[in-house]
Amino acid sequence: MSVGGRCLAFLMSISDLHPHTGPGAAAGPAGLLAEAVGLVRQAAQAMFAAQPDLALVDSVGLAAQLRAAAAAVEAGALAEADH
Repeated sequence: MSVGGRCLAFLMSISDLHPHTGPGAAAGPAGLLAEAVGLVRQAAQAMFAAQPDLALVDSVGLAAQLRAAAAAVEAGALAEADH
C-alpha cells in the first residue's frame, strides 16, 4: 500500500524493508541505513579535484538532500522511540 497527499512531497510505502542480506547484515531500516552509510563513505573518498565543476555542484546539492533525508529518518525514529 502507498500513501501520499498534499502534505507529503513523496509517496510512502507501508511494507517490509528488505536490505541486501549477508553475514552480519542488519534487517529493516537499520540495514538499509548501514548500506547507505557505506555508499556515502565511498563517495567521500572520491578525488574531487579530478571532477568537472558540474559534478561538484551536483555533489553539493545531493549532499544537502542526503542530510535532509537523514534528518527525517532520525526524527521519525526518535519520535517512535519516545512512544
